[in-house]
Amino acid sequence: MRTWISSLGKASISFENEIYDQDLGGRKVARGFSRHAVVNDLFRNVRVPDDMRALLKPYIGTMPD
Repeated sequence: MRTWISSLGKASISFENEIYDQDLGGRKVARGFSRHAVVNDLFRNVRVPDDMRALLKPYIGTMPD
């Protein structure tokens, strides 16, 4: 499985995923995505913290090898 950050919104982080079957020669068998909201202790949406944004920014759109 490969997972990477596909986008970084104001209050969310989106990931894309690909699943490969090694028994089929590493063929891709599924692809999906998920979007995760950043929330506070009251489960209200908040902006992605600046320190987290700075750490994640270099990896946006970078698909792992």
